[in-house]
Amino acid sequence: MKELPATWGRVVSVWWLIVWRTALGGMVILAIIGGVLLLIYNATRIETVYLLSPVAWVGWIAWHIAVIRMAVMKDYKDFRIALVVKNSN
Repeated sequence: MKELPATWGRVVSVWWLIVWRTALGGMVILAIIGGVLLLIYNATRIETVYLLSPVAWVGWIAWHIAVIRMAVMKDYKDFRIALVVKNSN
């Protein structure tokens, strides 16, 4: 397997995938969580605003891990990221 240097172009392409997918997905997740908590509040009048931040953080962390997995599995224009076993010698 030929190893390519980590040029700035390659690094930026991986970074950009992570940034835009995390941001877009994070906004969708936050909107869904906020909507569900608003529905719960409207139905029960139980204060759910205090749950928004911790629940959103858990959702965002889970999404961010999924995005990192997407970045590792993606075939980029002229490379892909491969996890290889190091020699144990």
